Amino acid sequence: LAVEKIHLLSEVRQAAQAANERATTLDAIFHAMTEGITVADMQGNVLVLNNAASHFLGVPKNFRNHLNNFLRRYPTYTVDGRIITEEQFPLTRALRGERIRSERFVTRRADGEERILEINIAPMLDSSERQIGVVSAFRDVTEPIRAEQRIRQALDTMLHVAEAVSGITDIKKILRNVLERSLTTLNCQRGLIYLFDEELQKFTPLLTIGFSEENEECWIEDQHIWLDPGPGQYHGFYSQLVAGHAALINVEQYPYQPNPLQHTMVLAAPIKHDSQVHGLIVLDRSQLHGADASQNQQERYEFSIWDIAVLDGIAQLTGMAVDQAHWQQEAIEARTSEAAMREANALKDEFLAITAHEFRSPLTVILAQTQLVARNLARLMPKEQEDTGEIVAKAVKNLSIVEDQTRQLTDIVQTFLEVSHLNRGKLTLSLTEVNLAEIARQVVVQSSTTTQAHTIACLLESGEQSYLVEGDSARLQQIIANLVDNAIKYSPFGGPITVRLRRCADSDGKPIVEVCIQDKGMGVPPDAQPRLFERFYRAPNSIESQTRGIGLGLYIVAQLIQMHGGTIHVESNGILGDGSCFIFTLPALERKPEIEHA
Repeated sequence: LAVEKIHLLSEVRQAAQAANERATTLDAIFHAMTEGITVADMQGNVLVLNNAASHFLGVPKNFRNHLNNFLRRYPTYTVDGRIITEEQFPLTRALRGERIRSERFVTRRADGEERILEINIAPMLDSSERQIGVVSAFRDVTEPIRAEQRIRQALDTMLHVAEAVSGITDIKKILRNVLERSLTTLNCQRGLIYLFDEELQKFTPLLTIGFSEENEECWIEDQHIWLDPGPGQYHGFYSQLVAGHAALINVEQYPYQPNPLQHTMVLAAPIKHDSQVHGLIVLDRSQLHGADASQNQQERYEFSIWDIAVLDGIAQLTGMAVDQAHWQQEAIEARTSEAAMREANALKDEFLAITAHEFRSPLTVILAQTQLVARNLARLMPKEQEDTGEIVAKAVKNLSIVEDQTRQLTDIVQTFLEVSHLNRGKLTLSLTEVNLAEIARQVVVQSSTTTQAHTIACLLESGEQSYLVEGDSARLQQIIANLVDNAIKYSPFGGPITVRLRRCADSDGKPIVEVCIQDKGMGVPPDAQPRLFERFYRAPNSIESQTRGIGLGLYIVAQLIQMHGGTIHVESNGILGDGSCFIFTLPALERKPEIEHA
C-alpha cells in the first residue's frame, strides 16, 4: 500500500510538473504573439493582456482598469476621419453581443504616435453558453495601408502623365507638368528639370519649381560638384546618371573627405527612352539659406528606396513622352499629308489608351497580392509561432499570382517589340524542315492545361499524309499558339476548339498544308473581317464584350505567315455561338523517301 501510495504521489508530481511546463509554454507563446491580445469581463475591465497589447497601450501586464479609460485619453476615428463615440467603439459593441471582424480604426499609441489598427473580437462563454466577457486581437496595419495609398497615388500619377502626353507637342510644357506631379507625389517643395546635351555630355537647367530667384542661382551653382565634376572630383553620381540610373545625392553617398554634401539631399532620375538620356528630373530636400530658409524649418525626410523607384518610373515615362513629342514635331515640320497625320494621331491615341488600360489591371492585381505577401510574412517574425508553414504556403501562392500578372506585362512589352522589329524589317527566320502536325499537337497539349472550360482537339486528315513545311519552328508554334489563345479568349462561355490540318493544292496546283483553328465563340462580323489583321484593330463585338486585348496578336500572326510565303483569312458569320474559323496555308514539302534497314 505504501509503495502504491508513493507511486501515485510520483505520478501526481509528474503530472503537475508537465502541467506547469505546458502552462509556461502557452504563456510564452501568448506573450510572443505580434497581435495584441486582451481579455475583458462584461464590465469592460481588463482581465488579461499580452506583451504586444501592454506595449501598445502603455500599461503594465497586470493592468486591470476599464479599457474605455484608454479611449478617453486617445480618441478613435474611422479610417476616413470620422470620430468614433464610446458607444460605437468595437469593444463596447462586442460587450453588447456583436461579433467584430477585421474592423479598422485610427487611434494613438502610448507614445502618442497615430496608428491604424485592425481588430477582431469574439465573445467568451461559460459552460451554459452565457457570455461572460470578450477576447480581442488587434494588429498594427499602418504601414501596409500607407504603402497601399502611396502605390495607388504613384500609379495614378504615372497613368495621368501617360494620358497627358496625348496631343502635346510642347516639350517644356510636358516636362513642367511631369515635374509638378512628381513634387506632389513625393511630397517635395522644390524641383528642377535639366536637359542633356549628348554632344557636350553636359546637363543644362531648363526650368525650376519652388525656388526663389536668389536661391535658384546659388543652388544650381552648388550642384556642379556632382552634376558637372571637374578633374580630380568624384564622378560617380554623374556616371550613374549618364548611364541611365537614378541617383540619391547626400552626405552618406559621397565617398571622400572633406565631404561637400553636408546639407545636400537630392534625388535625381534620368529622363530616358531606348537607352538615350534626354535630361534629368531632380527633386530637392536640401537645407537652404536666405529667402527660402523658412521652408526647412519643418523636419526633413530622407528619400526612401520607394521614392527612388517611383521617380525612376515617372522619368522613363517622361522619356517616352519627350520622344513622342519629337516625332510629332518632325511630322509637322515634314508637312505630312493631312490624312496621314490623322491616322498617326489616331493610332497614337489608341495606343496610349490601350496601354494604360492593359497595364492598370495586372498592376492592380500585383499590388493586392504583394500586400497579402507582406501581411503573411509579417506573421513569421516570432519564431515560436506554429503555423509558419501555412503562412509560407499562402505567401508562395500570392507570389505565384504576382508572377503570372508580371508575365502578362512582359508579354505585352514583347508584343510591342515584335511589331517594332517587323516594321523595321529586323525580324528574321531560321528556316528548317518542320513537321507542322507535331507542332500543332504540342500547342494543343500545352493549351489544354490552361483552360478547363474548353475542349481542344487536333485532327489530321485520314490516311498517311506529309505535313512537312519549310519554316521557323519557334515562329510556327507562336502562330498556332496565338490563334488557339485567341479562340479561347473570344469563347468566354467555353466550348470545343478544333485544330484541323489537311494537305491539298492551291489554285495553281501547288501542294500546300492548310491549318484551320475553329471555335464556337462570339465570331467576327463580316464588315470587320477585311481589317482584322491590321495593327491595333479590334472587331466591334470584341470591344463591346470587354475582352482584353491590344489588337496586335493577329497582325503579328499575319506578318509571320506572310514571311513564310503563306496566307491567312477568317470565315465567320459574326453570330454569337457560331464562332470563327481562322485558316492559314503554307507551301508544303514533298515527303522524303524512307531508307529501309535490313
